Amino acid sequence: MPRLALACLLLAALASTATAERGDVIADFESGTVTLGSYPGQDADPGDWELITSGTHDGSAYSLRLFGNTWKTQAIAPRAVAAGTVWQVAVHVESEAEMQAFGVGDGANELLYTLAGEQLPTGSQWWTVYQGAFPRDEWRVYLLPIGEDWPATHGYLPTLDRLIYVNDRDEGSGGATRFDAVIDVTADLPVPPSVQVACTIERLTRLDRERWRA
Repeated sequence: MPRLALACLLLAALASTATAERGDVIADFESGTVTLGSYPGQDADPGDWELITSGTHDGSAYSLRLFGNTWKTQAIAPRAVAAGTVWQVAVHVESEAEMQAFGVGDGANELLYTLAGEQLPTGSQWWTVYQGAFPRDEWRVYLLPIGEDWPATHGYLPTLDRLIYVNDRDEGSGGATRFDAVIDVTADLPVPPSVQVACTIERLTRLDRERWRA
């Protein structure tokens, strides 16, 4: 009597982890120079920023430091955003201001992530999930799923052409923020496993009219 043996061959089960060291750098300050603009209507202390050489991120040569009521913009080469795009930014909150944030824009709309501060902003363009999540006075790297958050906010995938650095301090003193290492890390993130299964029927054994056994 024939027998059934179901042989299932696992052809591939591979989880690919990216090995690139830094991803695709969008902006850092390693050249020692940077051109910053004033964010309209908010940059009350336009000169209160500097490139520092001590206390930088991960031993880099320079990091950006804002220390007044200062909102800065930085132009970048246009970058198309896909649904899975993830950027990172390194931020060091020296002391708490009213609001410290990092953002991106495409000339028509903006998306801003608050990272620390005494105030919680309102408005759909503000994402506050990271605010106060980490201790002050240390560098932290934030992963920003821009490819998900931008369409959820504005309803389309943008081509980004500017970065926004915020150290908001309308009243009082104190508050300083360092920024560095704005990087597209999409290709560096782990990829879900890809699996293929092939099944081959070899033999079976009939037990009765309706039952078979491998």
